[in-house]
Amino acid sequence: MKFFEWLSNLIKQFFAYFENIPSKPESKPKPLPKPGPADLKELAPFKKGTLDWYRKAFELCRIDAGYESAVRASTNLVLKGKDRYLEVERATGVPWFVIGAIHFKEATCNWKSVLHNGEQIVGTGRKTTIVPIGRGPFDTWQEAAIDAMKGESLGKIKDWELGAMLMACEKYNGWGYQTGAGKAENSPYLWARSNINDDFGKYVRDGVFDPNATTQKTTGLAVILKELELMGEIKLKKT
Repeated sequence: MKFFEWLSNLIKQFFAYFENIPSKPESKPKPLPKPGPADLKELAPFKKGTLDWYRKAFELCRIDAGYESAVRASTNLVLKGKDRYLEVERATGVPWFVIGAIHFKEATCNWKSVLHNGEQIVGTGRKTTIVPIGRGPFDTWQEAAIDAMKGESLGKIKDWELGAMLMACEKYNGWGYQTGAGKAENSPYLWARSNINDDFGKYVRDGVFDPNATTQKTTGLAVILKELELMGEIKLKKT
């Protein structure tokens, strides 16, 4: 009898031991990856590089979390030069905000740099030495800007509708993200620091694509235009 009591108590202690073992804390769900081109389902039906694709991408464009202040700073830098950009608009027909956004992309709004490629040759008597080669020399920034804006990419546009405008701006920078080594990426020239662009993969110089190069060091042209619109500074023509 004592044996069975002893065995019964042993069994009770055995189960009590396992009942009192603390359960493992529930693991926290992994955070979702940052939205990127592959996650933008609404953009998927549109063929990349078409006017409708640019329009839809701009509609869906959102600033990457953590870059809001940087994007606003980039946009404010463009706004500071508005009066000078308006002078070039009057001479070329290219909207001031496109000129300003290109100036930011090519030269971070440095007035010694030409819009063609960012080289600091204004007032030096020198010509451009990288693509496009041989432009200049230019005595003033405005003179250089007018020459750049009258080129094939922007100079022939008559209707500055959103899709055509963004397509022309990408063409101005080059078609490498459409047909070249970077065709798997959306152009950071337009979309850097937004959900339309991945964090890595860009052309680091003419014709050289680096899949590991970060795209987050500067703000994309289309992102600046989006911010200007949100600030009420511009109203873009949309079909």
